[in-house]
Parts: sequence; C-alpha cells; structure tokens
Amino acid sequence: MRKFQVQPWTYGNGLFAVAPIAAGEVIAPLAGYETDYAPLPDDLKRLVIYLGDGRCFVITNNVVFANHACDPNCRLDDAGLVALCAIAPGEQLTFNYNVFPAERQHAPEDWWWDPLWSFDCACGSPHCQGRIDGYRWQA
Repeated sequence: MRKFQVQPWTYGNGLFAVAPIAAGEVIAPLAGYETDYAPLPDDLKRLVIYLGDGRCFVITNNVVFANHACDPNCRLDDAGLVALCAIAPGEQLTFNYNVFPAERQHAPEDWWWDPLWSFDCACGSPHCQGRIDGYRWQA
C-alpha cells in the first residue's frame, strides 16, 4: 500500500501522507534515467538531480511532486524519498532541494547551479533560507 498521494497544493501539487510513515522508512523509490543535462528542454531540467560532469538523473515517478522545505521531513538519497522523522497522515512530504549529504559531494566545479532551479522559498520555517539559489553542504 502506498502511504502517500499527489494532492493539489498552493504552488501546484505536492505529496501528502495518507498513512503513518516511520522515521527511516523509504516512502518511494527513485525512478528515472541518467542523461546529458544540456540538451534537455527547460521544463524537464526542473525535474532532475544534477550528477556532475554534465550528467543528470531525470525523476520520472511521483517523487517529482515532493516539494522543498528548509526544515524537511524527508531526504532524497539513492534509495529514494526517505522519512527523516515520523510523519502523520495529512502531512506534506518535503525535502531540501539544495542540501546534499557529505558523501555525495564532488569537486566544487561539478556542482554548478542552474538559474532555472532558483526560487524564493515560501516554506515558512524559522530557519528558512529565503532564496534557494545554490547548493549547501550537509556535514
């Protein structure tokens, strides 16, 4: 049984829990394909994880509807969308779009930020970064 569903939200759609989700639980696997970044159309460039060296992973499942939050309740890793804490039904599933764990860091020149990805955050957290316009590293 899927524990989430796509629902309308203020800024389009979002993923929302429909059943309790335990901390550490893989909520949805990451599905998609690896390709060159440059030739992708702009609308598809917004649905990628940049891998470095001009390569990216295009997300093709419902994980694309997980919105950004500066204090997220999920993380995105090789397993997929993973709960950082217990999540109750009705809560939106979010991850921080511009933070990557230390083990995923590459040489700085590999981690450029496409201006297409930039936006003003509206998460409402007291720790809100404001403008999302570059990567931040997580120790």
